[in-house]
Amino acid sequence: MSDTNPSQLGNKYDFLNLIGVGGMAEVYRCKLSGQKGFEKIVVLKRLLPDAAQDPVIVENFIGEARLAALLQHENIVHIYDFGELDGSYFIAMEYLFGKDLYSIIQRSQETGKPLGVENSLLIAAKICEGMQYAHFLKDFQQQPLNIIHRDLSPHNVFVTYDGKVKIIDFGIAKAELYDNRTGAGVVKGKISYMSPEQLGEQEVDLRSDIFSIGILLYEMLSGQRMFKGDTASLVRKCMQVDYEKIESARPGLFPEIYEIVNKALQKERTKRYQTCAEMLEVIENCFYAMRRRPKTENLQKYILDLFEQQFENEKKKLVTTIERSDEVRRGGKSGFHYAKQSMAFLDKDAEQTAVIVKDEGTQVVDTAHVPIGSSGSFFHKIFSFSLPTVRWMIVAGFTACIIGIFIYLNQSSTVVERSVATGQEDKITVLQESKTVLEIPPQDVSQQAQEILVIKQEQEKKISSLQREINVLLDKADTAFRYKRLTVPKGDSAYAYYKQVLDLAPENEAAREGMRQISNKYAGYAKRDLEQKRIIEAQKNIQKGLEVNPNSILLWNLSTRAEKEKRILIDELVQKAQQSIEDNNLTSPPTDCAYKYYQDIRKLDQESAFVRQGMRRIADKYADLADTSYRNLKLVNAREFVKKGLAVQPDHERLLALQQDLSLSKPGIFLKMLQKNVQTVIDVK
Repeated sequence: MSDTNPSQLGNKYDFLNLIGVGGMAEVYRCKLSGQKGFEKIVVLKRLLPDAAQDPVIVENFIGEARLAALLQHENIVHIYDFGELDGSYFIAMEYLFGKDLYSIIQRSQETGKPLGVENSLLIAAKICEGMQYAHFLKDFQQQPLNIIHRDLSPHNVFVTYDGKVKIIDFGIAKAELYDNRTGAGVVKGKISYMSPEQLGEQEVDLRSDIFSIGILLYEMLSGQRMFKGDTASLVRKCMQVDYEKIESARPGLFPEIYEIVNKALQKERTKRYQTCAEMLEVIENCFYAMRRRPKTENLQKYILDLFEQQFENEKKKLVTTIERSDEVRRGGKSGFHYAKQSMAFLDKDAEQTAVIVKDEGTQVVDTAHVPIGSSGSFFHKIFSFSLPTVRWMIVAGFTACIIGIFIYLNQSSTVVERSVATGQEDKITVLQESKTVLEIPPQDVSQQAQEILVIKQEQEKKISSLQREINVLLDKADTAFRYKRLTVPKGDSAYAYYKQVLDLAPENEAAREGMRQISNKYAGYAKRDLEQKRIIEAQKNIQKGLEVNPNSILLWNLSTRAEKEKRILIDELVQKAQQSIEDNNLTSPPTDCAYKYYQDIRKLDQESAFVRQGMRRIADKYADLADTSYRNLKLVNAREFVKKGLAVQPDHERLLALQQDLSLSKPGIFLKMLQKNVQTVIDVK
């Protein structure tokens, strides 16, 4: 460990405790202090002076910072700061308080509290949102970076205690920003979460990450590993995509869920979802079909319940650490010396990591991690890894997550080298490795450091400009909401402005809450309408609300209630209409007649058979009345009855025939009437 006091970085960071240290870097939990009492807990990763002298190590460290500086998304861990002092570089990252997905799945199995369908789909949706952003991210010259994570495993997905989902460790991510970041013939990641093309040394694209997301969703839903077995069988299964189908591993789910998992896990990448946005849309449609509303609050409640005791202990420990650090600083000593004494490691179960190196013949190097049980010289083990064709390989990503760091700090490596072609074990070699990155051609380090600062400044300007735009839209939305312009007019409504905000910042909580308020407003209107028996108006308001918030449980419940009350009302109207026909109240009086009641039924249900049958009965009744008047030569009455009947049913055959007879001359009408009467007498006899 370096003797250099990190407090030389200035008063900006108050070092709370040391998380880990090795041959290359040391990692601290710090308190970021600013003006007027501003404070924030962060993680600070700092290169040690000896490592800072190696241009390859520095190059990779800077490369990690350059990529991380561009990634600014709600579902990706944030990088706050990068700097250099006395020849030593550091990265300040977001501190995440919670658990990684691996720990969550393990704990759910131990306690018998499954993650559940809703939480599993919500986590998968958030991963898709973050990776869609990363896959299509552009630099400041609007050139696509084509970022591929390549290591989406349960250890690299983090859920905070407040229900936020974060993707961590872009350390081995491939991006166009670094042309030589990964050399030919080298594939890195965890075997169990690789796509077949990644494991087979083929060129990978964003669809490889989609395959990995499919594996994560499979394991969240089923509670078990998708690929299991020893190293040789594991590689074979992964290459052939040989696993127990989700329908068997987790029966009883909605068919739509099976379709999502199976499509993401297609061996042929052209048959998978082609973008994370495509997969996200299907997941959201699945929520709609299930009539489930994905809620961060539900995920938060689940995580807190699952890790109740750990949460309390970790919270108390953090408070204690901050208090002790403050005491040390008040005593005139550096918090660095206290931080050095507070190093701790967490135990983690074994996990396999693969590094495939092409060296005259294709070899698979499989890493099975085992706990080391002490601090040791872990970083020295990591960075001393070498192969014949690789001069230097170092860890390029050491994510901005405390827990994520803990996971890897307590692991060493035993490497088994096998031949892919024969599947036979050639030899066993003990190496020290976890995740590696090839050497990047050296460039001017100071120039790259300056580039990172420029990138960060540009990013901050972009974020500041975006925030101003969002604030303006939120103000407009609030005004529109106050004046009850909820969804109309189309371009000047609360819904329109909130939607623009969500297009710019999908996780903006103010806009999301605004959408919920709009849907709740429509729910209130619908409830009032139902109480006043205005079913049609209620259904219109319910539909408007669901267009704003398709997952509103309140609106779906009101929709069910509206359907029930509609059926009751239709039954009541049918009875009134039938009674009116018996009383010859066919089309009058206007407010209490059979025609009016059937029209009301039609408004409720345009396809109702009651309406067609009822209108026919009214027309038949008018035909009977017209025919009787015609026989009695009450022609005025007959014509009036025919007119009213045809107004109800224009194609009524008897009424049309009577209309034709009534158009004859008076002698003709008289003769026609005699024929009808004679025919009636004959029919009677």
